[in-house]
Amino acid sequence: MLKRTTGKLLLALISLAFVLPVNAGGNVSSEWGLTAGVRFNGRRVWNAPEGLSLTPAISYNVGLHASIGGAGVAVQPELNYGYTATKIRSGNNTLATVKAHDLEVPVLASLRFLPVVRFNVGPVFNIMSSASYDSAGGDKTMFGGMTPTFGYIAGISVVPTRHLLIDLRFTGYIQRTSNQFEGKDFTTKPCSAGLKIGYLF
Repeated sequence: MLKRTTGKLLLALISLAFVLPVNAGGNVSSEWGLTAGVRFNGRRVWNAPEGLSLTPAISYNVGLHASIGGAGVAVQPELNYGYTATKIRSGNNTLATVKAHDLEVPVLASLRFLPVVRFNVGPVFNIMSSASYDSAGGDKTMFGGMTPTFGYIAGISVVPTRHLLIDLRFTGYIQRTSNQFEGKDFTTKPCSAGLKIGYLF
């Protein structure tokens, strides 16, 4: 319930943020665009069943980007959808692929004191995370969320031309997720390094 309420509030905020740039004027600078990229993921596991292993995976993501601000500082909200396929192996050598879908809303402070370089930092909110795998019998089985509700982002981006955005970032999380594989419970915490390319309108 809390996650649904948080998601509605954040979607309302980011919708407003994408409308504001259209009407921005005066000394306020604004932009919006589309992005696509990859994230290289790591994952720490607690209370894992003996022999359980998770293979680090690459996530693919697409998103919306907006910013509004002035005097070298901007607020940069985003809406990002990601897909990850992670290999998992149990102690009895059962191998499966966990397919995860995530929807995240970063709300970043973007420091823009240099002409083309931006330093970005701020929280990220996960408003949807679902993951499942096919069991040995072929049934779709829920694995649990792969991404915690709250996290943080720190990164740097460059805008070498009017329309090109190149973004490098690290994403970490404070919380853990509760997961299950073959009837065994354990918790995990992800982190990632990402690269995004964007087109700014």
